[in-house]
Amino acid sequence: MRPLKFRQWEKGRFHYWGFLGEGIFIGPINPTSPSQQFTGLLDRSSQEIWEGDIITFDVREGAAGERAYYNQKGPVKCLHLGYLEIGGFISHYYNLKVIGNIYENPELLEERK
Repeated sequence: MRPLKFRQWEKGRFHYWGFLGEGIFIGPINPTSPSQQFTGLLDRSSQEIWEGDIITFDVREGAAGERAYYNQKGPVKCLHLGYLEIGGFISHYYNLKVIGNIYENPELLEERK
């Protein structure tokens, strides 16, 4: 089971909250600010992947992976039932690499518009 960890962007930096250790719970810094959830995944450099991160990835779709998309880029969204949407895809992801996040690096998404 993945750890229940969250983060909030407040005053120019991330603040982390949730169950951060053995029975240690820390609440959000601002209960009205949106929070982003840890996905439970690590990228190819063992960096944690969070909702709101911008990543590069490869994806295969279809029962046998008959459609492949390489060198894609996009933000991470957590959906219900533990599914993730990455760059508009809900599928099988490979070669994940965190390259930024939507707060500190919004320019990384500009070419997708």
